[in-house]
Amino acid sequence: MSNANVTNSRITGPTPLPRSSMAYINQQMVSHRSASFKATYGNVQTGLQALLNTTCTPLLFTSSGTAAMESTVDNLLGPSDRALTLSCGYYGDLFHRMVAMKLGHNAHLLRAEEGHSIDLSHLKKALISQPYKAIFLTHNESSTGVTNPLKEMVALIRQHSDALIIVDSISGLGGLSIPFDAWDLDVLIGVTQKGLMSPPGMSIVVVNDRALDESRQQRNFGSVAFNYPKAHALALERQTLTTPSLHAFWGLEHALATMADIGFEHVFQHHRDIAHLSRTLAKQNGFTLFSQPHCHSDTITALEMDAGILASDIAARLSSKHGIAVGVGNGKFTDSVLRIAHMGYVSDQDIHDVYSSLSDMMKSDALPFSSPLLR
Repeated sequence: MSNANVTNSRITGPTPLPRSSMAYINQQMVSHRSASFKATYGNVQTGLQALLNTTCTPLLFTSSGTAAMESTVDNLLGPSDRALTLSCGYYGDLFHRMVAMKLGHNAHLLRAEEGHSIDLSHLKKALISQPYKAIFLTHNESSTGVTNPLKEMVALIRQHSDALIIVDSISGLGGLSIPFDAWDLDVLIGVTQKGLMSPPGMSIVVVNDRALDESRQQRNFGSVAFNYPKAHALALERQTLTTPSLHAFWGLEHALATMADIGFEHVFQHHRDIAHLSRTLAKQNGFTLFSQPHCHSDTITALEMDAGILASDIAARLSSKHGIAVGVGNGKFTDSVLRIAHMGYVSDQDIHDVYSSLSDMMKSDALPFSSPLLR
């Protein structure tokens, strides 16, 4: 089935664009050193600061979220430092691998039980056991549909450590409330193409003064495209370090203005409400949620498949028969987890259609497995 026939895209990104956004980004290219681009940059900058309730200057890079994650390791760690990564799924493990590539045996990992958030008692033990230069963690783990208790985790870390706190909220930014300054974060990573309803091509790295000062002290840093001090100096002039994705900038400019008009708290409440709807419909249709009740994500619902039912088969049939695109699990969960995204531009009807189609499909005699409803 071609992408043109997908009418309801519920993958974790790139997420659908509002029609108003598609119209807004339909512009001719301009110089990224021009006055018009500087105006766009300024709107994006102030919009992100309002969204995150921060006075810090966001750094905007032409890259994927993965590259931005790696840039935090390069900018903030020296080869002799010790770091701890907190993982509750595939992307937390990815963060750890990045840290381990630089630090080797000085890269430590605390992994949550599958489908669970980080256990705060285990985190406390890890913090007491030895000092760390930095702690890397995933806020919203899209592979498992888990959201970590970020506020509580940061408060606990601050009680026992002066480590830098680096947060990957790539699948949370735009859908979840993250008061950067109030929660005392050092670094936050996001992207345009998920909860921020914009084209891919831009990563967002919010860095406070403490982390920025640390990046200035690094002596073994060799990146040109992700040099935080240089990017920060240019950001103050509303300029990027390298050639940006103009469509990502225009899309984000429009999305942030739209979200501000709606009210950011209303946007977050919409995500809470639609996540509740998704989980309710999942249970009504007999599906098992992969994440535990205390840590359900408000941007992704992960469904655990029964033995003999392949998530990849369901995703392919939803696409070909119903025009609905969903995601499968990551890594070892490729065929055992089905992921339904509800971040950014999404309506109640979009979610109803997913579960209605799942119910119809699972009842079909043409399929090699039975519906949970028929057990």
